[in-house]
Amino acid sequence: MSGKWIVFEGLDGAGTTTQVERFVARLREAGVGSDSIFQTAEPTAGPFGQLCREALRGKFSLDPQTLALAFTVDRSHHLSKEEGILAHQDRGHWIAMDRYFYSTLAYQDEVDRDWLLSLCKLFPRPDLVVFLDTPVEVCLERIHARGKDRDVYEEESAMKRIRESYHWVREHEETRSEWLTLAGDLPAEEIADRVWERVWG
Repeated sequence: MSGKWIVFEGLDGAGTTTQVERFVARLREAGVGSDSIFQTAEPTAGPFGQLCREALRGKFSLDPQTLALAFTVDRSHHLSKEEGILAHQDRGHWIAMDRYFYSTLAYQDEVDRDWLLSLCKLFPRPDLVVFLDTPVEVCLERIHARGKDRDVYEEESAMKRIRESYHWVREHEETRSEWLTLAGDLPAEEIADRVWERVWG
């Protein structure tokens, strides 16, 4: 089977990172070589992504519009750099990705939506978006269990608003790419099973 580009989306604490890792593990179990799998995330570990991460941690302040632009620049570089997403896609590799522009549309919801959509409209769509629709209280419990400092979006009121924004994003985008929405509070193995069945079955 030729590779596909799978994006995992959801609130912080929704379980996206766990599911990316489980999906990659299953690809390997199915005999896909590591050199044919590109596991990645946004914001990236590159210079633009690092700027985004520091802003999220509150190390300095960016207004919402500038932060949206920073994420967009990071994404553009992520797609087009020499060993970026498009290069792997051209080689027929599997791409397992933790977040994409859907996160920008959901999280930067204080910015005009038409403007945000104009930033994202030229970005290619993945083969499948897996949206983990996880209750806010479950996300907060998981974030607390990590024992790390919260970022600027990891407060209950903000997360409730962002969850609603995600539902708008799904409604807007599900005619442009395939979506699989799963309850993020299901057991992690059950979620992984359902993703695998959709992709490989």
